[in-house]
Amino acid sequence: MVKDETKSREVLDKKNELKNVREAYVYEVKGTVKAYITVSFDEEGNLREVFVNVGKAGTTLNSMFQAIGRIISVGLRHDARLAKKFIKTLKGIEMGEFYRCGELRAKGLPDMIAKVMEDAIKRKKGEDCDEKRVEIRKIGDLCPQCGELSVVREGNCMSCEKCGFTTC
Repeated sequence: MVKDETKSREVLDKKNELKNVREAYVYEVKGTVKAYITVSFDEEGNLREVFVNVGKAGTTLNSMFQAIGRIISVGLRHDARLAKKFIKTLKGIEMGEFYRCGELRAKGLPDMIAKVMEDAIKRKKGEDCDEKRVEIRKIGDLCPQCGELSVVREGNCMSCEKCGFTTC
């Protein structure tokens, strides 16, 4: 009996593994603080990860929203059908602050995370995909100096497009 359970868990773990390279959308959210919400999909087109970076690295606010993203991601890796439940749970949570990304509007970051997840799922399915509606940018890595996601490779060096930080 124990042996069968172990095999079942191994099969489930392999089924839920994600490829090393996968499609993702990055939403640049402007508001009280700038946030980047990245959502990624598996090869079947299911939403499987949500990453949230808010403000500068190392802040309490950033840590809390990174934790929310990780919790969502763990759930989605276990069962992609949970996306609708996460969206329903986060939608409408307001903080008295205003955030925008293209035509997406929210009164709090939890609400914006839900709207981004919903938009990304629709976009992936080819529904309601007016490119003017949401500005999606490809971004670089997190800059240790300014906290922006703008560090890109230039030859053998990495440099920040916002503040000029460089690894050379």
